[in-house]
Amino acid sequence: MAHRRAATRGTAGIDAVFPNTQPGPLGPSRTFAGERRWHGALAVAGPDAVAVVQHSDQLAAHLLEAQSQRYRYRDEILRSLAVSIAKLAVIVGAILFLAEILSLPYQGVIAGLGIGGLAVALAARSTLENFIGGLTLFADKPVEVGDFCQLRDHLGIIEGIALRSVKVRSLDRTVVTIPNAEFVNMNIENLTRRDRILLRTTIGLRYETTPDQLRWVLAEIRKLLLQHPAITAEPARARLLGFGDHSVDIEIFAYVMSNDWNEFLAVREDVFLRLIDIVDESGTGFAFPSMVNYLARDGGLDQDLTKRAEESIREQRESSEIPFPEFDIQTRKTMRDTLDYPPKGCVDFTPKSASST
Repeated sequence: MAHRRAATRGTAGIDAVFPNTQPGPLGPSRTFAGERRWHGALAVAGPDAVAVVQHSDQLAAHLLEAQSQRYRYRDEILRSLAVSIAKLAVIVGAILFLAEILSLPYQGVIAGLGIGGLAVALAARSTLENFIGGLTLFADKPVEVGDFCQLRDHLGIIEGIALRSVKVRSLDRTVVTIPNAEFVNMNIENLTRRDRILLRTTIGLRYETTPDQLRWVLAEIRKLLLQHPAITAEPARARLLGFGDHSVDIEIFAYVMSNDWNEFLAVREDVFLRLIDIVDESGTGFAFPSMVNYLARDGGLDQDLTKRAEESIREQRESSEIPFPEFDIQTRKTMRDTLDYPPKGCVDFTPKSASST
């Protein structure tokens, strides 16, 4: 009813400006008066529609700027979507308003848009996929403008998010444009949102390093990780990792309490320099791929130890107690949990006899 009244008022306004004009049953007549009625309708609806379309960008920017300041981020997808919908609504509304004033039979055209819309959807499949991907980015918000991200082979800063694509500024200062349909299916690693950065490395010591030297180095590294103000106490650790081809390997695992990459590099540099001091003070050294030729007289095998081992196996064979392929069940039950751990001499050492009582 309101739309009909508006159309009536618009028609009355045109009749007041251009009297003696009557529309035909299917639209304006082919008379000069009909032409004046057509131009009058454009004069009434045209300037307002054009003005709204021209100022829709500024209006949407103003409204969304206030919203962005409230939540401290600027949602580019929402702005692009709002502007597009506003422009489309104004244009469609202006066309329908003109059709109503000029008594054009637009109902059939609207009904036919369903079939035309299907054809357009099939032809513009990629565009619709990107549009839906943009809505997904708006709803899920995996990234925001200014985030530093790893996107498959691309590493850079998100510079723009629109309804069709996402723009990424790479480390080479080039702009990479990724369609939204492809972007939403990526494994996105948002480096800006991490709360700390992992410091993980492996150092190799020479095979001449004695067990006590290894214990001293491990203890000093653990002390360093606990004392460093930029390293989290948990789960910082330093453990003997294994025996490599050229070195005895120690793994260091810790988190730096910062999400800034430059600050992380500074902390890691400080930790590495202190590690060099610890290794130097232990009397050992870092290993590197090498080949060492030892020139010495072969002392042969220890005959006493060889004889003792052979006698032990001979006795087990005679009594059918050789533990191959496995120990028997009773022996395994007897031997289970009989080794001291932590070993004797450690802070937390508790003898098995004392712990059992």
